[in-house]
Amino acid sequence: METAQVPVASIIIVNWNGLRWLRQLLPSLREQSFRDFELIVKDGVSQDSTLEIATEFTDLVLSKKDVSIGDARNQGAKRAKGDNTYPTG
Repeated sequence: METAQVPVASIIIVNWNGLRWLRQLLPSLREQSFRDFELIVKDGVSQDSTLEIATEFTDLVLSKKDVSIGDARNQGAKRAKGDNTYPTG
């Protein structure tokens, strides 16, 4: 039985109607040379087409209602699997 590899980093993007930024951000993250990360978009009930582009690139965490930015970060962090023991210095 294979074990899933834990990514070095978890990138959590808190979003609300940010399609104009996500259109450039998500493809550029996909194209970079460092690949050992997971990407999580925590969306706060966007009314634009965010969901369409985000689901193509990420693990999307949806809310049924808009929450504070702190709560959104916490919800994204609960999903994160990044290795928090990785040396930073």
